[in-house]
Amino acid sequence: MRTISYSFLAFAKLSLPISLIWSLKQFEYL
Repeated sequence: MRTISYSFLAFAKLSLPISLIWSLKQFEYL
């Protein structure tokens, strides 16, 4: 169970900045 929680935390840390960069790029294309 610990590995699952650790992978979830890592995924959250990775997905947050990626979504921010993606939204910024989408804003630039407008």
